[in-house]
Amino acid sequence: MRETTKSIQIGDRTYQINKLSVQDGAWLWFFLSARMKTPDLHDALSAISESEFADLSGKVLAKCFYLSPDTNLPVPVRHVNGTVTDELLADDPTAYFDLVFAGIGFNIAPFLAKAAKEAASSKTEPEPLRVQ
Repeated sequence: MRETTKSIQIGDRTYQINKLSVQDGAWLWFFLSARMKTPDLHDALSAISESEFADLSGKVLAKCFYLSPDTNLPVPVRHVNGTVTDELLADDPTAYFDLVFAGIGFNIAPFLAKAAKEAASSKTEPEPLRVQ
């Protein structure tokens, strides 16, 4: 059974990252792997436009919550209209990026593991996905 949630600490907050839908997770992998020239996710993210980053981060952050320090219940980090509800993320671009990056990594980790396993079994570098 696949892991569906992950908790991470950013600053003094604990965040819960949930898996995207299977369709969105597959899209995320396809979208990023087509832009990866190296195994480094930063490489793929540096190759996307601002609007693509906004779409991608919107999908990821829609599945992220922070744990309320008072109740320990999950609180969405974004309103439905896209504005950030968490003060830390609203005021700290590094924290915002760290959560987006962690959310992406959590969602594409199964694809990376499969690619690494296939590369190890063939002992060659896997060909990057190409859009025809």
